[in-house]
Amino acid sequence: MRNNFEYTKRKTIIIAVSQLITDIVLSGRSRFQEYLFIINNFANSDRTMKATAFPTEVKDLTKRICTVLMATAQMKEHEKDPEMLIDLQCSLAKSYASIPDMANIHVKNGDFSEAAMCYVHAAALVNNVWIAYGSLRNLLKFIELFRELTQKFWKVMHTKKKKTFRHFLQSCLYGQSFFEEEDGKEYIYKEPKLTGLSEISLRLVKLYGEKFGMANVKKIQDTDEVNAKEFDPKYPYFDDKESTERKTEFGRNHNISRFVFEAPYTLSGKKQGCTEEQCKCHTILTTSKSFPYVKKRIPINCEQQINLKPIDVATDEIKDKTADLQNICSSVDVDMIQLQLKLQGCVSMQVNAGPLVYAGAFLNDSQASKYPPKKVNELKDMFRKSIQACGIALELNEWLIKEDQVEYHEGLKSNFRDMRILQEDTMHSPWISNTLHVFCAISGTLSNRGYGSPRYTEV
Repeated sequence: MRNNFEYTKRKTIIIAVSQLITDIVLSGRSRFQEYLFIINNFANSDRTMKATAFPTEVKDLTKRICTVLMATAQMKEHEKDPEMLIDLQCSLAKSYASIPDMANIHVKNGDFSEAAMCYVHAAALVNNVWIAYGSLRNLLKFIELFRELTQKFWKVMHTKKKKTFRHFLQSCLYGQSFFEEEDGKEYIYKEPKLTGLSEISLRLVKLYGEKFGMANVKKIQDTDEVNAKEFDPKYPYFDDKESTERKTEFGRNHNISRFVFEAPYTLSGKKQGCTEEQCKCHTILTTSKSFPYVKKRIPINCEQQINLKPIDVATDEIKDKTADLQNICSSVDVDMIQLQLKLQGCVSMQVNAGPLVYAGAFLNDSQASKYPPKKVNELKDMFRKSIQACGIALELNEWLIKEDQVEYHEGLKSNFRDMRILQEDTMHSPWISNTLHVFCAISGTLSNRGYGSPRYTEV
């Protein structure tokens, strides 16, 4: 090590340890760890090297060797646990300063985004292509590479294929005697679309049951039993600024590090209550890295809670319903079933958490005075946007349906007409009237309380 350090003009130690580590794992590692300890002592006591970076370099090298040694030995033990296996591969990657064969593991499990990220990391570390072309001044090759990259990005930005979010789930493992340093760690798992919380729970129970014995594995159903939460953060969290900026499908599916789940509560202690007393807590979880990553599970390193009062809950719920409706209407290939379900949830009088219920609870004359004017105006503004979205959705549905759904569509229109009448009678608000005039124009309404003849087309 000293000779190597001198050879590099006292800059660093360069040594190949991969084959050495393989031999050690096969023969036993306890004695080798003792040797590493002795080497560190020699380096620290070497007076001729004390004023150099040599002791630190030796310490760093032996630390990396220990990491590789432990990770390699554990791989056999965790070969049936894909998430832990990838974690160990990551430890090896950092210690060897290169990416090992992680991509093949991801491809085998169908995690293609993670496999792609492994190749990207490997390319960034090697970077030989750009060094070679740059040194040879091969401008034609540069042009070819940039043309290919341009085509790829063009496809990403202009793809018409609707890509759905993967399913994200929160998980935490408890049991220091079994999980050691993993005890109490919380992760966000990235799973294929429509993977439910119960499905991944069964997979983990089976995995650890086979490893530690089923008698030693318990799935915690009641989150009050531990000092942590076991919820299902299915969707990434975007604030208003991000929602505006992330307009493409690529933008809404990449570089994701924040997730949100909701927990309902009331001030009386019950989880559920009437509309006027229903509160909820938004818990925003931030991961240490962004998805997609070289791993399909990433540790949570930050948690933030936002408590919403009842009128805030109303605004938030209407905002979500409106956004869902707008996203469906603006899609290239409109899903008519989803369109009708979301529209039904907005205009139906029977929906307990529909916009009409919230409007009646907080915006009529007797109730609005109980709340801050700013909050009331925010709810009014969101309600106005909801009405406009419903108008566009009704018009779109009218164009999409076939003759066998005429009666259903008329029912939606009737519900919306009743909704408008009730709003006008109970709220007496000019902003509602103005919005309805706009809506009537959008929907082709003949009068303030009736609709024109529907138009139908084959799609």
